Amino acid sequence: MDVPLDQPHYGIGPAGMVRFLRKYATFRGRASRSEFWWGQLTLFAATMVLLGPGLVVAVVGYVDLMRQAIENPYSTSSTDPALDPLLPGFGLLALGSLLSLAFLVPSIALTWRRLQDAGMHGGLAFAFICGSWAASYVVTFAGLASLVPGFLPSSLRSARYEQSATPVLPPTIDAATWHLTRAWAQAGAAGPAPQQWQAAQQWPGQQWPAQQWPAQAWPQQPQQQWPAQAWPEQSPQQTWPQQPWSQDAWQQTGYQPTHPEAGPYSDPQR
Repeated sequence: MDVPLDQPHYGIGPAGMVRFLRKYATFRGRASRSEFWWGQLTLFAATMVLLGPGLVVAVVGYVDLMRQAIENPYSTSSTDPALDPLLPGFGLLALGSLLSLAFLVPSIALTWRRLQDAGMHGGLAFAFICGSWAASYVVTFAGLASLVPGFLPSSLRSARYEQSATPVLPPTIDAATWHLTRAWAQAGAAGPAPQQWQAAQQWPGQQWPAQQWPAQAWPQQPQQQWPAQAWPEQSPQQTWPQQPWSQDAWQQTGYQPTHPEAGPYSDPQR
């Protein structure tokens, strides 16, 4: 029996998938439980079609990356070209996520009609739909974030966590430097940086080439010649003229110079 689109179709079969698409943005009316679940199956199929290729390519690239990591365990760095197989998968996943946004409106409309058929307000659909979408994206990106440690290169600081007496070291780490770092870690001291040890200490079997620095000729600064200065000649010794008076002049006048205390106004008793 053909049920109008503005009426709920109870007990509908696979035709509910087509009915879901025909009522793309219909918020009026009601939707039966069978309509709701056939609509959810349609959303799942569309998601797998849009995101499936990206997931497959990403998984294949990840497996290839693991194979390369086993063959060459020192090539898994953040700038290694071996990460290129993962890029197409991530691109397809991003494209599929954008295309899946086209099913956001019919998904909200279907939940809206289902809530109204259950006797509730259809506006609660935003809480269910938006919450589930946000949770799914958070879980997806959280799952991808858990793969980040697999791309980190080996570090010399890992010596503090080593318990074996004969560890297997990457070829990029010097064995003597590693043992010295491990000794500092066991002693509980920070110690100098490994770069300082390598620069200041001669390890066994390691010869540091002597560097010959070329002699650099510094340009001579021109010496400044000051002009000779002619100093003025000093005047001859100056002779002062004799005073016109003398002791003989006193004698001619008849006055004898006396001490001021012996004058006529001095005190004779003193």
